Amino acid sequence: MMHNPAISPLPVLWTNELIVHFAGLWVSGRTTSEIAKALNISRSAVVGKVKSLRPEYATASQMHRYVENAQA
Repeated sequence: MMHNPAISPLPVLWTNELIVHFAGLWVSGRTTSEIAKALNISRSAVVGKVKSLRPEYATASQMHRYVENAQA
C-alpha cells in the first residue's frame, strides 16, 4: 500500500460540517474507504467516527435525523 501524501497523518478535527458530510455519505451506503477518499481523511479516522457514533445513531433513520437537525 502506498502512502497518499494528500491525506493528513494528523488527527482529524471533526467539525459539525464534517460530521454532517460524513453522515450523509454513510447513510447513502458509501463504504468507509469511499468516505475517507471523499473527505480526504484516513480510513482509520472514518472507522473511529463510525465506532464513536454507532451507539447513538444505530440506525440509518437516526443518522438521517442527526443530519437534518445539524443542517437546520
